[in-house]
Amino acid sequence: MGHSPGVKPGASFQYGPSGSLPELPADEFPHMAEHVRQHMSPAGPDDQNDFAFGLDLILDGLERLLVRGA
Repeated sequence: MGHSPGVKPGASFQYGPSGSLPELPADEFPHMAEHVRQHMSPAGPDDQNDFAFGLDLILDGLERLLVRGA
C-alpha cells in the first residue's frame, strides 16, 4: 500500500454522517480540510462561469490541434 505524506502510520479515520466522506482532523490536515470544504460547499454563480471558462480553453485547444493537423 502507498504512503500519503503527512498521514501518520496507523492513523484511523472516522466517517461522517453520510458514511462516505472521512472526517479528518482539520488541525492535522489543514490542506485536505480546505480542499474538502471547497468541494462540499454549495455551488454559486461563479462556479458555473469557472466551468465554462475551463471548458472553452479545452475546446479551443482541441480545435487548434485539429486545424493544425488537417
